[in-house]
Amino acid sequence: MGLFLMGCGDEEAASDEPCGAAEECGGASVAVSLGDDHTCALKRDELYCWGNNNGGQAADVVPTQLSSPARVAGAWKAVAAGEGYTCGARADGTLWCWGFLEPFGLAGDELCFRDGVSTECQRSPVQIGSGTDWTAVAAGPEHLCALRGSGTLWCWGRDYSGSLGLGEDVDEVAEPTQVGAETDWVAVRASRSNTCAIRRGGFLYCWGSNTLGDVGDGTSEHRYVPTTVVEPYGGWTDVLLGGYGTCGLKDDGSLHCWGGLFDDLVPLPTDTPKSKLVGGGRLAFALLEADGTASVFAHHQVPEEVEGVGSERFTKVARGIGKHLCLVADSGRIACFGENRMGQAGGTPTNDPANAVNWIELD
Repeated sequence: MGLFLMGCGDEEAASDEPCGAAEECGGASVAVSLGDDHTCALKRDELYCWGNNNGGQAADVVPTQLSSPARVAGAWKAVAAGEGYTCGARADGTLWCWGFLEPFGLAGDELCFRDGVSTECQRSPVQIGSGTDWTAVAAGPEHLCALRGSGTLWCWGRDYSGSLGLGEDVDEVAEPTQVGAETDWVAVRASRSNTCAIRRGGFLYCWGSNTLGDVGDGTSEHRYVPTTVVEPYGGWTDVLLGGYGTCGLKDDGSLHCWGGLFDDLVPLPTDTPKSKLVGGGRLAFALLEADGTASVFAHHQVPEEVEGVGSERFTKVARGIGKHLCLVADSGRIACFGENRMGQAGGTPTNDPANAVNWIELD
């Protein structure tokens, strides 16, 4: 369900700038979304996925485990990899999902998506609704949120402690349902039991589970509708939800983290250069500096530069709910590391969580 790209993350969107006929479309044309144990990447309008494929969440192919990218048919502009499923917006603005998902309807009432025609589970993309103006999608393990061209925000799925933002008396919602009446939402992110979104002007709202302060409103009460993050107010350009808390990036380049194992809304870290981008997954966050170097950190750790990448410089950091991390290099190659038991970090699947870097190239 990145890096403040319209159309991470959770949801990810690739640049639509044209490439010359003979040139490589470098890192600007590639964006990556981290699912629980599968990964998806956009290169221009081409979508590729790899990792666990037991429910067809990676691609409509036979193998249940993919250690290299497999093409998903169609032209795409945004993708969000969830827990056992994937959703994306096609170039024509329609919204599609595929793979397994805990039962709350969507396109059916079982552990998979149905197309409304066949009673069989569908491993290929199934259209959600009839809208043609979807611009972005964010995926939690069991809930999704998406933006439409009108600037409206829509969520559906299972409601964990208010993660849908639809009010207190909600258990699950089977189809996209509008959150509030605002028409100026520009970005949305989702995690296991939280959602955050940014409105025009850089105003940040979060909702859902708040036992550890992940909403950032200064309380520990669950929030069932979008709730303003307290000072510093406004100027937010990006937000990331992870297993250790929430981090947001301000327009002055400062990084603030709260909830989970972080202190409330304290800049972290205070002794590093201003960060260009922030991304990451369930266990760790990543910073991308203006010089293209990347570093990784979790809760109060000092960011450590990613090793084993040679002279490569990076343009993007993937985001999502996985326990692995991926970075997109200037060259368009993808460097992934971390948990790889299902091949989600590329290469040979392994239970060893060593941080060896696997390089992935899209066709």
